[in-house]
Amino acid sequence: MNVSMSRLLRSKWKMGLLVAMFAICISIAAGVRIHFGYFSDDRAAAIAAESTMIRQYNAKDFDAIYDGAADALKSGVSRQRVTDAMRLTFDKFGVVIEDKEAATTCFPNQVRMVRWMRSGNGDELTALVTWFVPDGKNAKLVSAQISPGHASFDQAIVRAHSCAPR
Repeated sequence: MNVSMSRLLRSKWKMGLLVAMFAICISIAAGVRIHFGYFSDDRAAAIAAESTMIRQYNAKDFDAIYDGAADALKSGVSRQRVTDAMRLTFDKFGVVIEDKEAATTCFPNQVRMVRWMRSGNGDELTALVTWFVPDGKNAKLVSAQISPGHASFDQAIVRAHSCAPR
């Protein structure tokens, strides 16, 4: 009885190893990218990229913002459409004179921000910005939306997806 039980356990172990190897191969073939890092590094990269983006926006260098964006944005929206949208936003609100963090959430390879801003015209604004951070060092813009007023957000979601080390 012990011999057959031992063979069964070895067989299950081998099957488990085979399934794990198969899952790894499928992940690699599908292009799944995994970076072992910390959400706090991703957040810091996104904050630095946000600062750069605001400087470029205020300088009306919309092409530079598009050039530095993630492939996901570039493949989904043309340069012309993105730069036209930024130009219209700039014409409506002017420069951003204040940009502060309202909320930031972190996910694997992604940082999402709610930013409260003030324009040179005195308008209160909310920016919803998503950054792709593949390596913990370089954040690339995925999406940005600016709207008038200060939008509210769910604190429970912010706590559930905190960027702080767990």
